[in-house]
Amino acid sequence: MKNCQGFFSNTFAGTCNNDTLFLNEEKTITSRIFYKVSVAGKYNYRFYFSNNTFSTFYDGKNSRANLKGGNFNILSAKVGCFDGDYKNFGGEGLKSLLFDGQAQKTVKEGEEFWSDSVLLDVQDGYVVFEWTVKGKKFPYTPDKIIPAQVLTDKGFTDCNAFPQPCMVASDRPIEKKIVFLGDSITQGLETRFDGYKFWAALIGEKAVNEAGVWNIGLGHGRAQDAASCGVWLDSAESGDFINVCFGINDILQGRTVKEIQNDLLTVVKILKEKNKKVGIFTVPPFNFEGTFENMRLEINSYIKEKLSAYTEYVFDFAAALSDPKEPSKAIYGEHPNDCGCKHAADEFLNIIGVSAFFR
Repeated sequence: MKNCQGFFSNTFAGTCNNDTLFLNEEKTITSRIFYKVSVAGKYNYRFYFSNNTFSTFYDGKNSRANLKGGNFNILSAKVGCFDGDYKNFGGEGLKSLLFDGQAQKTVKEGEEFWSDSVLLDVQDGYVVFEWTVKGKKFPYTPDKIIPAQVLTDKGFTDCNAFPQPCMVASDRPIEKKIVFLGDSITQGLETRFDGYKFWAALIGEKAVNEAGVWNIGLGHGRAQDAASCGVWLDSAESGDFINVCFGINDILQGRTVKEIQNDLLTVVKILKEKNKKVGIFTVPPFNFEGTFENMRLEINSYIKEKLSAYTEYVFDFAAALSDPKEPSKAIYGEHPNDCGCKHAADEFLNIIGVSAFFR
């Protein structure tokens, strides 16, 4: 990732790519997405884009980690602020977003780039991003849990099938850059739509006065993808403190315990070699039985007993989300609901605390 000096994430929403859209046909699509900001105020904003898929989606038949997107054209891009029900937004107040001073841009295969800066005063409501793009093989995420729309012959309609920025960044002064690197549980799937009640956001809220927080959790993501040393881990390295939470999808996709352990160790060691601070989470319950549950427990023992030597902390995520009498049961859902995320965040704040990010 090409860092942009002085700019870092100002939303807790997950923003990165784990699937590919329009593999075999060229399309023109106009879309909007609505981001709540972490800290309100009047700041310059820039938007980071990556024409790459960060992690493998499902079994990898459609899209896989480090798959480059195709060439495409940005025909227009606009941004603005809106306070109200997103369904009532009519496009008012949007201003042009430029790229190297130009309203249009040709994006190359696998290119990473930033927009120019634009001044936005977001006091209560959303940063609205709208663009029209033409091309095929767009990296994106279908796992948007915030308002997202595409333009149809009936007007803007709720839809997740479009590419989006990978970071909504402001020049808000911060002391630290905090990254949450993980899977759909980190991204916040199955929590309330547009509620920002997932655990990473709840932890981030307690640190956000002094820190920027970037959520790069992705559905189906696994340690194997991060350990490939591609665009995902490269993006994580933009942070000062990286929280690592993997394991469920590695187990489901047939990795052995040893392979998963090695992948986790690789991720942690590479981050530490880059002089980053790292916290690691145990693998949460997922209603596994038999071999899968035994694997989860063995991986968690490894995290506690071995990876603790390399990290600033180990948070027992599994304990926070399970009943001690039935540790395999995901009592708040396999993807923790709002209640489960609040409980896990509270446990983290009580045991670890956000002070760990600033030591």
